[in-house]
Amino acid sequence: MYKERWQPILALVLGVYIIATPWLIPYLLKSPALMVGAAWSHYAAGLAIVVAAIFAIMSFEEWTAWLEALLGLWIIIAPWALGFAALSVFTWSSVIVGIALIVSAIGSLSSRLMQSL
Repeated sequence: MYKERWQPILALVLGVYIIATPWLIPYLLKSPALMVGAAWSHYAAGLAIVVAAIFAIMSFEEWTAWLEALLGLWIIIAPWALGFAALSVFTWSSVIVGIALIVSAIGSLSSRLMQSL
């Protein structure tokens, strides 16, 4: 049985943060109009992260960690892919959260691997 639960809980918190980011960060920016693409990307990715984390908390499945890692990668590259990299506060937030998601997913996968040995 999978007993390590800090990684999916961290992913859940980060997913909620990603969903909330488009509401929190525009107050720091002079041009919230640039946030439209970023907002929808973050809403979709954040919701997917939250759903995967809930599945992982209930019963760990390997696909949840892989999905969290892929979404973390998307969160990292989204500022450049969607053209809002000039919004430095939002970009740094995305990169830091994306890295944390990838590290958390790797931690989940390695914990699962170590328990199976």
